[in-house]
Formats: sequence, structure tokens, C-alpha cells
Amino acid sequence: MTNSIEQQLKVLALSLNERLSPSESDAFAEVLQMQSELQSVLHLALLDSPTDKFAHAQALEYARDLAKTMREQKESKRRLELTWQQLIRAEKLASVGQIAAAVAHELGNIVSPLLMYANLIHQEASAKKDESVAEFALQITEIAQRASDMLRQLVDAARNEPDMMLSVDVQQIMHNVLSLLNPQLRRQQIVASEHYSVTPAPVRARPDQLEQVFINVVLNAIDAMPDGGQLTVSIEADSNFVTVQVMDTGVGIPVENIAHLFEPFFTTKARGAGTGLGLFVSHQIIDRHGGAIEVDSEQNGGTTFVIKLPRDEEVYYNDKGFYH
Repeated sequence: MTNSIEQQLKVLALSLNERLSPSESDAFAEVLQMQSELQSVLHLALLDSPTDKFAHAQALEYARDLAKTMREQKESKRRLELTWQQLIRAEKLASVGQIAAAVAHELGNIVSPLLMYANLIHQEASAKKDESVAEFALQITEIAQRASDMLRQLVDAARNEPDMMLSVDVQQIMHNVLSLLNPQLRRQQIVASEHYSVTPAPVRARPDQLEQVFINVVLNAIDAMPDGGQLTVSIEADSNFVTVQVMDTGVGIPVENIAHLFEPFFTTKARGAGTGLGLFVSHQIIDRHGGAIEVDSEQNGGTTFVIKLPRDEEVYYNDKGFYH
């Protein structure tokens, strides 16, 4: 035969390409790089009868099987890499929890008196009309309060004891959070809209922790819209899950930062403006509630946080509220 095996394979590939699906065709393109394997199966058939329908069918079946195997190998590799990343993350979070548990008491002994004395100095200086001292004391108070908040969030993240879960209405908690933050929304000229499902949205949760998560997410949205914008909150419920979406029209998040958003101490805010713990703690809380929190964003294209929680199957609803 005058044509080489490689040329025959190219002819065969063109012939098969019309009968393969797009995904199979893409995978088969890689098959051409594995010609040695394909040659061992097709060599005799191509020499004896290149137009034989049976040989052609065998080649097509082999190509599809090989393409399927390659796709499965790629998927297995992707899942392995994802599992490895999750293990690294879990180890990192466990380390943070251990550190927080070890230093929480000592930090509390330092921060609490500092905060108390700074408040006393501020009150005394204000009474004496000493504005410079009062201003310094106020700055110390604000710094100590940030340290206290950071400590509280670290301790919350390090907790392992079981929580007392209650049946709560997600829609009501979110509405309360937006009412609480309404002055800040108005000050930054952000228009907030709420879209709630007519289906009740009960979940078993610690209401204070769920409120903390919603506050963290909404505050992030507010920070992303310094020049105003639109905040849209929607809550949907089905028989299995309650899904909360918080969408903003802000500056968005660079692609390279999205994978790090829920890591401890990671922040894109200016130095001193954020602890980098809000979303980390939020992720921990949602995880303890058996849910998931995800983010979808692009730079200058806004951000959407999606929180999914298991619906409380033991709770029913009538016009008087929840009941078991």
C-alpha cells in the first residue's frame, strides 16, 4: 500500500468525524496522538479492505470507546484535584481552629481591658472638652473593637460543640438584616429589592448565626458598590432546599481571587478596613448547618452569592405560622 498508516488514519478520522458528536470529535482529536494504539487494531483491516463496512464500524466503536475512556480519565483527574484542594483547605481550617482555641483566652485578657479603659478615657476627655484626647481615645476604641470582633469570629470558627438548632424562617431573618442595614444602604445610595417565594422557607438553624452570615454577605455587597447600585435578594424554597441569592451591581471580583474568598484572613479591602474573616466564618457556619455557599462574579460585572440550606422537613405551615 502506497499510503502510510498515518495517512490512512487521517483519512479514517475525517470519515468518522462526520458521524461523531462534537464532544466525541474533540476527544477523538487527541486519539490521533495515540496512533500506535489505534494502528494495532486497524492495521490488518485497513490493508485488507479499507472500505469494508464491518471494519469501519469496528473502528468507529473503538474510537468512541477510546474517547469515552479519555473523557472519564479527565473527569477522574479533575475530581482528584478538587478532592486534594478540599483536603488542603480542611487542614488549613483545622489549623486556624486550633490556633484560635489556644490564643482566645489570652487575647481576651488583653483586648477587653484595653477597650474598657479607652471608653473611660473617651468619656472623661469628652466631659472636659479635650477634643484631641477624646479623638485619640475614640481611635483606640475603634481599633480595640476591631480586634474584639476578630477574636469573636475566630472563636466562632473554632467551635466544635453541637449547636441548639431551632426552626426559623429564612425570609424573616433576611428581612430583619436588610432593615438593620437600611441606613447604610440609603447612605450609599443603594436600592435594595426583596423577592421571596410564596412557599414557606423554614430551616433548622441558629438564628443568630444565620443572621451573622446574611450581614456578612450584604456588607460585602455594600462595600462593592461605593458609588451606589442595586442590591437584589431572592429566596426560593422547594421540598428539599431553601436557596438564598444576594446579587449586587458592584465592582465584581477578579477571577484569581474567587478561589480564595473563603480562606481565613483573605481580603481585597484596604489595610485596616477588613479582617478577612467574615466570609471564612460564614462558610464555617453554613457548613455546620449542612448547607453550601458559593459565589459567581466577574470584574466590573457584579457578584452573586448563593446560599443553599436544607429545608426543615418536620415543620409545616399555616396562616398562623410554623408548627410541627
